[in-house]
Amino acid sequence: MQHYLIGAGGTGGFLAPALSRLIRDPRALVIVDQDVVERKNLLRQVFTQSDIGLYKAEILASRNGCRAMTQWFDTSIRIEPHSVIWCAADNNQCRMDILAAADRFDCVAILGGNEQYSSEALIYFPAWQGTKYDFRVIYPSAIHDQSGRPMNPCASDVTVAEKPQTVCANFTSACFMLRLFFAWLDDSGRLTPRHAKDKPVHLRAERTILFEALGMPGKKAKKK
Repeated sequence: MQHYLIGAGGTGGFLAPALSRLIRDPRALVIVDQDVVERKNLLRQVFTQSDIGLYKAEILASRNGCRAMTQWFDTSIRIEPHSVIWCAADNNQCRMDILAAADRFDCVAILGGNEQYSSEALIYFPAWQGTKYDFRVIYPSAIHDQSGRPMNPCASDVTVAEKPQTVCANFTSACFMLRLFFAWLDDSGRLTPRHAKDKPVHLRAERTILFEALGMPGKKAKKK
């Protein structure tokens, strides 16, 4: 089974070493990202000072024995049929392209995402296209989202230092994605969309849960 990790930033950086150890042959994992390491990434992502200016995908691939593609993912990239696509991208356009690739090449897609105070992950099978389990049905506004980057990006070291929950949110999102993978893996090592009612499809941790995990006081509910 071929695996594609799209996005080598905050969430992808946590996923890469885990996936390389879970997969029988790490070379079956391809990390796709055209972004390069910047100084602002060092506090929130798994890179060091010496990595600045280098491709994130190549760094993670070198460390974990995987392969790298230093380009942005879009519908022009051909995916091996029946693969698993791990979406750690930070924008809806890429998510739409990944779902389109999953439909076209009969692949399973596991999508992760996070905001500053929350994390989530969803699993998608082509058989679910247009159903209540389809990311495009759950979040219809994502289909026409042209914003590209997240609403609240971590733009500087100061932002991350003042809001350490962003690091926790990335890690939690990666854990949720792995949880969905194992939940749907059958005894033969295949992912099949059976028994949807018995297995998780959409995992999410709200801001209060992450605040408690960090030992930080959450916002109190307003009294009516």
